[in-house]
Amino acid sequence: MKTVFITLITILSFQSFGQERGFMFIPMEVPITHEAKNLAQAYNSELALSVDQYLIFEMKIQNFLNRRNYTQETMNGRTLLEALYEIRNQEIMEMQQFLNVNQLDSYVKLKQRLQPIRIDNRVITAL
Repeated sequence: MKTVFITLITILSFQSFGQERGFMFIPMEVPITHEAKNLAQAYNSELALSVDQYLIFEMKIQNFLNRRNYTQETMNGRTLLEALYEIRNQEIMEMQQFLNVNQLDSYVKLKQRLQPIRIDNRVITAL
């Protein structure tokens, strides 16, 4: 009887640890600029983000704008272009974590229109 009781308690405790916890919003200390807010609103008009998604989306946009700006200040030429493509791919991968499939597809299409890769005010379409 004691063995059955201990086995039952063990199984129940493993199940409680295995359950998915609800999404917890962790605020970041990055101030959101006007540019990031405008981009987030433009995307939101097409993606129909939930409130939680919108807050995360806005922070991700700001973080990647900061990365992109730093990269453009510190690099040039082919290395800049490759770095911008890498940043773009990382951004899409991070957005994949909280956008659904339809939102992600729309996001990728919108990104080409709203945030094209530019070097010296020229839009780059291929690496």
